Amino acid sequence: MRKVLIFAIAGFLAQLVDGSLGMGFGASSSILLTYGIAPAVVSATVHFSEIATTAASGTSHWKFENVHLTIFLHFQKINDKTKTVLFRCHFRN
Repeated sequence: MRKVLIFAIAGFLAQLVDGSLGMGFGASSSILLTYGIAPAVVSATVHFSEIATTAASGTSHWKFENVHLTIFLHFQKINDKTKTVLFRCHFRN
C-alpha cells in the first residue's frame, strides 16, 4: 500500500509539472519510464493522477457555472448511443 501511495504522489507531482507546461501527461510518463519504472505502473500512475485532475477540473467548471446541463445531457445521450453501436459492432460474429 505504501508503494501505491508513493507512486500516486509522484504521479500527482509530475502532473503539476505537466499541467503547468501544457504537456498533457507526456512529460510525466516519459520521466517515470526514464527512471526504469514498469510501463504498467506508469500507466496506472498517470491514470490515477487523471482522476484527481479531472475531478478538480469538473468541480471548478461546475462551481463557476460553466456547465450547461441541457447540452451535457444531449452529449451524454449521443455518447450512450455511440457506446451501444461500438459494442454491437465489436461483438458481431
